[in-house]
Amino acid sequence: GGEQEKDALTVEEPVPDGSLQETNQEATTSSSTSTTAKAASTSIASAPVVSKLLGAFAAIGKSYSAHLEMRPILTKSCTAGLIFGLSDLLAQNIEGG
Repeated sequence: GGEQEKDALTVEEPVPDGSLQETNQEATTSSSTSTTAKAASTSIASAPVVSKLLGAFAAIGKSYSAHLEMRPILTKSCTAGLIFGLSDLLAQNIEGG
């Protein structure tokens, strides 16, 4: 039919508004390569941050377990109060109040 042939160097890529945009494949390749390089350097830089967060969560977990052994009712009461308070705060923020 009425379809036109496209150059071998052009491809259609989605753009944020949902339509397709023709781009030069060479430019796309170099762009994706630089994006991949940026993502790799970001993940390498964030590795110490992730390990620190995991260490913090592990320390909190150990502390929580120790308090749960020593004072189970108080620990569970504080935990329930914290969860209730955070959920209420989140619900109020979602509602806009």
